[in-house]
Amino acid sequence: MNKKGGLFIAIIIIIALLVIFWQFFSVISRQCNKDWECGENRYCGSDFECHDLPEIHHYHFILPALIIAAGFIGAVILYKKVL
Repeated sequence: MNKKGGLFIAIIIIIALLVIFWQFFSVISRQCNKDWECGENRYCGSDFECHDLPEIHHYHFILPALIIAAGFIGAVILYKKVL
């Protein structure tokens, strides 16, 4: 084997080892992999870190729906009186 071919193979092996070590250390440096590893009221995000669950707001749309329905009924009554 000539020196150029051996150098090329050595560079490829070094690059492959660097990629393998980079992947290995990126996996072991994760804070979490699953939600249960974070504890209660927390979740594991796509960045593999634990985050607090967002606060859930409950909105009630009954009053706005009644106002819109009353507007439609009023519009229908006005339309019938005009025609």
